[in-house]
Amino acid sequence: MRKRFLTVTVFILVFSALFFSSCQIEGTSHGQRAKKLTTIMLDGFANDDMDQAYTAVEEEYISYKELVSISNYLDSILGESNYYRMEQVGFNKANVRYKWGNKHVFSIIYEISVGGSHVVTMEVAMLQGDTNGGICGIDVVDTSYIDSTVKDLAPLNTVLIVYTVLTYLFTLWMFISCWRRRIAHKRWWALLTLVGAFVRISLLESGWRFFAMLTFVLNVSRVAGDIVSTAVNVTVGIPVGAIIYFFMRKKIKDIPDDPTPKDYDPRAAKDGFSDNGWL
Repeated sequence: MRKRFLTVTVFILVFSALFFSSCQIEGTSHGQRAKKLTTIMLDGFANDDMDQAYTAVEEEYISYKELVSISNYLDSILGESNYYRMEQVGFNKANVRYKWGNKHVFSIIYEISVGGSHVVTMEVAMLQGDTNGGICGIDVVDTSYIDSTVKDLAPLNTVLIVYTVLTYLFTLWMFISCWRRRIAHKRWWALLTLVGAFVRISLLESGWRFFAMLTFVLNVSRVAGDIVSTAVNVTVGIPVGAIIYFFMRKKIKDIPDDPTPKDYDPRAAKDGFSDNGWL
């Protein structure tokens, strides 16, 4: 029963984490329209057809001159290529008070790459609920900094990968050690060994940010680019629960076996007998 409880608990937590993280990437029902309009715009840029590109945006919010400026900026980064690759990497939803007034806006973040290089992110915003409207906001960010920084930190990434393997083995060792013992509240001690945490330093062109959080099951330690935030994240996972159990394990007393009665006859366990004699 305890094994089933532990297995079901782990499965639910892992499945929930995967499910909710995937929901953020899928976006809403507006996603397909945003992708269609963004493709029309980018195709217009690639073919030097600004009139086509302008059909994808709302004239009220984006002027023709602004769109030409965005096209020139993309050309300066990506080069004048007719081939590009676009992939959705993020989704945002907010109540914005700016050009759109006080309205609900959703935005899709795309990764735009040419020749296999991930160098640009483009965030396109649209008014929520306006099923016939065009793009009302565009933000383009050069992410070449990410690729170069990740490459420079490759030796550190190798060290963190080895560290991750060792911490996972340590966590597994503590979990098995706990589960094989006869101790009070064993289920909760076993769950504790699976509690982890991570510290993350996000390297930005303008500085850095620090973030820490408790998690269930140890987080992977690595160097990874975050093109949505235009940052390089250095993440170090810490097996907090396993470390706590490691230092507490000698203080946690095992449950003693049931004491053997003084008049216990070992033959009874094998042959059995009653008060009236042998059965």
